[in-house]
Amino acid sequence: MTGSQEVARRRSALAAIAESAESPDGLVAATVGECGELRSLWLDPRVYRNRDAAELAGDIQQTVRSAAALARRRAYEILEPDLPPGATVEDADLVFDPLLTAIDKITGTRTAAPPSCWRRA
Repeated sequence: MTGSQEVARRRSALAAIAESAESPDGLVAATVGECGELRSLWLDPRVYRNRDAAELAGDIQQTVRSAAALARRRAYEILEPDLPPGATVEDADLVFDPLLTAIDKITGTRTAAPPSCWRRA
């Protein structure tokens, strides 16, 4: 497989990421895409019984965060060969690290990391 074919394969795999999570009570479900963007949200009609808005909002947020963590892990698995040595799912910059690693391979140098404010908190 050529380098450009491998890049195309990885881009397709990233675009196909759709990870879902469900709240512990099963009343909220969320699906997110490769960047953690919300693609769908499902609320069981029973969610409105004996619940306040703050509790429901918290359940929705936590469910979306759980799905986003799954999507990030999947994206990391796809991009891992292009990440710098020692990168972890928690600290890897999945946008810039693959580019900087490719530049390093081409130039034979170590590119400075992007500012920490660009990294995932």
